[in-house]
Amino acid sequence: MGVIYFFIIITTLVFVHELGHFIFARIFGVQVLEFAIGIGPMIFGFRKGGVLYRFNIFPIGGYVRLAGEDPHGEENLPEDRLFYRKPPWQKIMISSAGPLFSILAGYLAFIFAVAVWGYSPVVVDRVEDGSPAFRAGIKRDDIILDVNGKRIFEISDFVEMVRKNDELRVGILRNGRRMELNVKPALIPAEVELVVEGKGEIPSGKLIGVNDLPLDTNGDEIYKVLSSLVDQKVSLKFENGEIEGVLRRVDFTPPRKAVGIYFRILSPVIQKSSEPFKSGDRVIKIGPWDVKDGVDLSRIFTLFSCDVDEGFILRLSGGKVYYSMVLETDRKYSVEVLRNGEKLVLDFDYKTLKRYLTKELLFSTGIDRMKPGLFRSLIVGIAMTNNFLGKMGRILGSLITGRTGLNNFVGPVGLVSVIGNV
Repeated sequence: MGVIYFFIIITTLVFVHELGHFIFARIFGVQVLEFAIGIGPMIFGFRKGGVLYRFNIFPIGGYVRLAGEDPHGEENLPEDRLFYRKPPWQKIMISSAGPLFSILAGYLAFIFAVAVWGYSPVVVDRVEDGSPAFRAGIKRDDIILDVNGKRIFEISDFVEMVRKNDELRVGILRNGRRMELNVKPALIPAEVELVVEGKGEIPSGKLIGVNDLPLDTNGDEIYKVLSSLVDQKVSLKFENGEIEGVLRRVDFTPPRKAVGIYFRILSPVIQKSSEPFKSGDRVIKIGPWDVKDGVDLSRIFTLFSCDVDEGFILRLSGGKVYYSMVLETDRKYSVEVLRNGEKLVLDFDYKTLKRYLTKELLFSTGIDRMKPGLFRSLIVGIAMTNNFLGKMGRILGSLITGRTGLNNFVGPVGLVSVIGNV
């Protein structure tokens, strides 16, 4: 079915693109010889008004053939019907009409989608206690509308505004009421996330030594030291506790400005039934871990995605343990769910639970789509398209200049692992 959708979309895009060339050629009096959808031998066609409309066997691509595109052609037509005889500005308009129609179609598609289906807003899932967002009064379930007058359509829009500005005027929607709050981002220290394969008690406090060597708690130094020890046995000494094992992964996040918000990407609510889960079940606990929101769920996802038999995930902020989790694959895991107000306990072995958590798309996003109404759909659709085109331009520019590599892009699993603390 996906292949059919692909060809339908491609055919529609090609039709709109070629329609632009066709319409402007007719406006300026150029004779159109062929309007073709697809490439290769013709399946069927018909002629009308001197134009051969044809549908070709391979539904990828298409073209409009104009009289006079080849100055040495032999079309038996008046010269004012030939493309190469037209003024330069008309030839430019005809040639650029295809891309312009494609862009216009993008705007119309966004406007139509917003009007019919609405769009997914940026929703706060958790606010860190004591953070700038907490002090400003931002709460869970608040919808971020705009920052300093700029519409926010994606999490990355908010991240960019935090990075660029020292003071934020955040427009939010809470219980149907718009509010504006002032937030001042704070600089947070470098963070390092470790995956260690091994056994032991969960440590706490600062990391003070690696392999019996003292270590400064600076995040850059921790990363430099540990990144050279991946897939090697290590001993990590903390203020409270010590662990030994094989270091499997080290991820580094440099110091950055943040306000202490986690945005919603997942919710702990089951969206589709898959035995023993039922649609509408709310997961409240997995093994020893309480599940209050999508942040807890995403951390458990990350833990179960680690390719280790048993081990730890440790996240250090400023060299100090920020959160930690331990994975044991030789034990049973109980999952507590609320179903119709009643608590149920479901038991799994490690492999079965991992399959549910990492491979089956069980969980809903927990985000209700916003439908802004017909007139607002026009405004929002145009703004969303402008936002999308701007990002595409920046991404392509970064790829061309080498500032961004393909390895900087992540798929759905990677997205879960970086659910944003902004």
